[in-house]
Amino acid sequence: MADTNPAWVRAALPLCLLGALRHEESYGYALLQQLAAAGLESVKPATLYPALTRLAEEGAVEVNWRAGEGGPGRKCYRITPAGLDRLEAEWAAWRGFGAAVSRLVAADTAPPPASDGTAGSDRTGEADGGGDTDRAARSARSDRSDRAGGAGEDGAAGAGPAAGDGADGAGGAGDAGDRAVAAGASGTGPGT
Repeated sequence: MADTNPAWVRAALPLCLLGALRHEESYGYALLQQLAAAGLESVKPATLYPALTRLAEEGAVEVNWRAGEGGPGRKCYRITPAGLDRLEAEWAAWRGFGAAVSRLVAADTAPPPASDGTAGSDRTGEADGGGDTDRAARSARSDRSDRAGGAGEDGAAGAGPAAGDGADGAGGAGDAGDRAVAAGASGTGPGT
């Protein structure tokens, strides 16, 4: 398993411990082994035992001392009915959270919508009555200005050095049609 962010592990550890204790009671060392077998080998005793103590203080687990075989006694942890309720509630919340994160970062999702909420449409194409050639040229300049930190499709791109190819001028609205579209898109230009 890839290195897991320690903050994620700490946040999910109580849920993982409740899940591990759902079917049988266990000792701290056995829980560490169970977590490692599941891919959370980064959990150390210094992280595990405080988490178990908090779960016990919150009433989610109970702690019993068991006599050790040939050695000192050990703490045995068992989930309580309140812990089972918490496990079910937090597991449902975790699934919802994971689904939301997956939707936002999955590589196979649709491209992000344009700043006006449309999915990449060219809303400036009709403002000046221009044809497909003008629309394609504006789209190409818009793409370059997006990469340069400009505003994109609304014609108000920034004037950084990478905002165009020389013909674009400052801000990606170099030819007269594009300037009219940029001004007309806001309803204040000569196109209105």
